Amino acid sequence: MVKESKIFDITEYAKKAREALNRLEKTQQPGQLINGGKSDVVRHIKEDIKALMDKGYTAQQVADALKTDVFSILPKSITEIVRGKKLAAVKNPRASKTPATTQITAQLARSVTSAQQGNTNSTFKIKPDTADGEL
Repeated sequence: MVKESKIFDITEYAKKAREALNRLEKTQQPGQLINGGKSDVVRHIKEDIKALMDKGYTAQQVADALKTDVFSILPKSITEIVRGKKLAAVKNPRASKTPATTQITAQLARSVTSAQQGNTNSTFKIKPDTADGEL
């Protein structure tokens, strides 16, 4: 199926385009965001939020106020935007429950060498490989 090209009346559409550009210039500032996400909205009112937090309000209180009338947002997100940086996640490194790969490889190599030398608690002796068909 071939899609057909739409034909435009150049004069009519150029006039509409100019009107749209004129409306843009009258209604917006250069670089101004009109649509965006929650974070964009909070960035837009960042100074207002910062002023409230300087007075002693918490990020949780700001988040609750926004949730009531605007939208829900995490207090952490508000704090990150107001401070201008991501909060570093503080994690305590946990000790590994399993041995490191190199330790496992070394243990395996020792056990294979030990088994080949006959130092094993098994009930049978390990024999070298034989060619196919031989027993």
